Amino acid sequence: MDNRTVWAPIFFGGLWGIAEATVGHMLHLASRVTVLPGLAGFFMFPIGFFFMMSCYKKTHAASSVILTAAVAAGIKASSVIHPAVTLLFVSNPVISILAEGLVVFLVAPALVRFRFTQLLPLAFSVSAGWRLLFFGLVFILPVQKGILMKGPVAILSFLLFESIVNSVFLLAIIAGRAEERTLLRLRRFTSTAVFAVIAVCIGVGVELVLLGL
Repeated sequence: MDNRTVWAPIFFGGLWGIAEATVGHMLHLASRVTVLPGLAGFFMFPIGFFFMMSCYKKTHAASSVILTAAVAAGIKASSVIHPAVTLLFVSNPVISILAEGLVVFLVAPALVRFRFTQLLPLAFSVSAGWRLLFFGLVFILPVQKGILMKGPVAILSFLLFESIVNSVFLLAIIAGRAEERTLLRLRRFTSTAVFAVIAVCIGVGVELVLLGL
C-alpha cells in the first residue's frame, strides 16, 4: 500500500468535510429563507462526488472512494462533541454521506470509461441511487424519519428533481475532467500525511465553530 492510497482518501475526505461544514452549513441556512426546495441537495452531492472521483483518479483504487466518504462522515459525526448536539441530530447527514460513498464506489470504474451517450444515464443513476439507499437506511435504522414524513411531493422532489439537477453537475464534472485539473494543482498535497491531517483538523474545527454560531 503506497502513500497515495493511505493519505489521499484522508486528504480528500478532509476537504469534503470542510465543504460540508462551510458550504453545506450556508446552504441549509439559505434554504430557510428561500422558496426553492432542496437547495443544499442541489450542490452538496456534486461536491462530494468531485472529491470522491478526484481521490479515485489519484489512487486508481475503488476502495479509496469508500474511505473518502468515511472520513467526511467522521468529520460530520464529530459535531457530537458539541454539548448541544446529539448523535440522532447528525445521523441523517452521516448516513447520506456514506450512502453517496457506497454508490460512487460501485460505479467509479465505469465512470472513467464512459461513452458520452452513457454519461447522462449514469449520472442520473448515481444521483438517484444513493437517495434510494438513503431512504432504505433511514427506514430500517433507529434514526430521524423526517424525510419520510414530509409527504409524497417532498419525497419525489428529493428523489427525482434533485437527482436531475445533480446529474447536470455530475455531467459537467466528468465531461470537463475537473478532477484531473485539480489533481495537477494539488499534486504536492494529496499524498502527504501532514496535509491530510491538517485537512481533517480544519474540517472538525470548522464544524464545531459553526455549530456555536
